[in-house]
Amino acid sequence: GVVWMLIAMPFVLDLLPSITGGDPVHNPEDRATALAMFHTVFNITNTFALVWFAGRLEKLILRLVPRLDDEREGPHLSFLETHLLATPDLAAVEAKRALATMAQTCVTMYERVVGGLLHPGTTKFGTIIDRLRKEEVTTDEMEEEIVDYCTQLARTGTSKSVSEEVTLFLEAVDELENIGDRCLTLGELAARRKETGAEFGEQAQKELVAMTETVGELLDLTIKSLDPDHPELDFDRAKSLVDSARQLREDSRANHAQRMQDAGAERGDRNRPGNADIRSSLLFLEIMDNLFDVAEYASHAGAAVQRRSRS
Repeated sequence: GVVWMLIAMPFVLDLLPSITGGDPVHNPEDRATALAMFHTVFNITNTFALVWFAGRLEKLILRLVPRLDDEREGPHLSFLETHLLATPDLAAVEAKRALATMAQTCVTMYERVVGGLLHPGTTKFGTIIDRLRKEEVTTDEMEEEIVDYCTQLARTGTSKSVSEEVTLFLEAVDELENIGDRCLTLGELAARRKETGAEFGEQAQKELVAMTETVGELLDLTIKSLDPDHPELDFDRAKSLVDSARQLREDSRANHAQRMQDAGAERGDRNRPGNADIRSSLLFLEIMDNLFDVAEYASHAGAAVQRRSRS
């Protein structure tokens, strides 16, 4: 656009007086009008000339500056339009749908990290950790947007039922944000396991697999409870899964303590396991604790919505 205007500049300057009816060269009062007309003609002409080539220009730009594989756009909360606040019941439904979108992001993070937890030796953690950090930032931004939207909704003088629903949404969004934080922590713990070469043993690995499967199923139930199209939550199943996760954590603690004693006995001192055993034990227990935290947060998020559906 600038190139053609530089070429056509003498002709355009000669044309301006006939359009504005003034003489900007000799009359200073006409210069502001002529300048405004010049920019108007320039912008309108450029828009009309280039709008037909928008698709080709987009392809050219993407070819010159390609998007990297790990630069995919994250989810956007396109539901949260302020004009919906005029209809509180509809706005509450869309806020719940936004929660479901945030929950799906958390599930994506969890699925990304599980492979690293179970198979650290074959996992490239550099890329995974970068993506987890970006997704964790995304969950933070989603939380901020949902909280702001719910705050505006609460100020519109909504009915008692909608006000109660908004309160529960705020509880759920806080739990989901905690899940994102824990998923990032789990990714970093899995990377540490690979860096240190920590070995958990066959039985510990089975316990880890059982925990990841339990937490994964609970996250799936949470998404269904937050989706307006699937509002019913199998609350009894969710409670059973949380109880199973809690029992797995307690059993893993007891079993791992026994394994450490057995490792010490093999070295001739049952009460003094090796340093490597201690580091592996602490890392294993930290992973199990964080997995249980994810289970509890998911349960709390689903339970918040369930309380509303039962009221």
